[in-house]
Amino acid sequence: MTNKSTHHYGPPSSLNDMAIEGFSDFLVHFGPYSSSPWLRRNQRLFRGYWLSDRGLTINSIDSTLFTHLFCAFADLDFPANQLIVSLENQDYFRQFTRTVLQKNPSVKTILSIGGGAANKTAYGIMARTNSSRKSFIDSSIRLAREFGFHGLDLGWQYPQSTSDMTNLGTLLDEWRSAINTEARDTGSAALLFTATVSASPRVDNSLRYPIQSVAYNLDWINLMAYEFYGPNWSPSQMNSHAQLFDPSNQGMSGSNGISDWNEAGVPTRKMVLAIPYYGFAMELQGD
Repeated sequence: MTNKSTHHYGPPSSLNDMAIEGFSDFLVHFGPYSSSPWLRRNQRLFRGYWLSDRGLTINSIDSTLFTHLFCAFADLDFPANQLIVSLENQDYFRQFTRTVLQKNPSVKTILSIGGGAANKTAYGIMARTNSSRKSFIDSSIRLAREFGFHGLDLGWQYPQSTSDMTNLGTLLDEWRSAINTEARDTGSAALLFTATVSASPRVDNSLRYPIQSVAYNLDWINLMAYEFYGPNWSPSQMNSHAQLFDPSNQGMSGSNGISDWNEAGVPTRKMVLAIPYYGFAMELQGD
């Protein structure tokens, strides 16, 4: 048996095709939330990731269906340790917030950083020293303000060692402090601060995220509850790559991920479940 990828987009019935075609994830929040000035307690949150290469123009986004929209991805300029937006994305990212606010003046926009195609080693090197972290953090806040975003989302996929995880915790500590300082000094509302993480609090069942730093510093985490199975990493297994529940309780699922993060120390009010807009088709070969 071989697995064949098919990027078939299928939204929940409450979202029309034009609104979601071109998004990678739909995000669902789990509990009351009130720690951010951008959010109201018991507010229902609907979030989506927009990627510039998915064929959906910004003008086509029905932002009335969302409370938060993520614009992906900004890049780490290594070894300068500066956050940048690629030349081909400059115009798109500059108009993103202004455009989606026209249809929904209350929607909040978040600049997402990194992603699956980013150089994970570069992020590990950046996070090692005070000076490189400061350069990255300062440039991220400056870029978010310049482009009009309401927040920042870190998608480091994934830290590769115990020291990477330790340094990630330090990075989050210093980033939160810098965000709060910038807001106090400028009189602006503090930027939202989130991270997109694996469905489990351990990467590859071994490397544990810095839970205390995650729970304390981030407004919420986006749990990537998908790609549990796929053509490149489980060629001999067939199962839902984004199952919400696992009846056997032997494998990964969205439900298990929420439980594991909660048991590790992150409250459910700071969790968002990321649901994919694509699937993998399985093709049997042989007799």
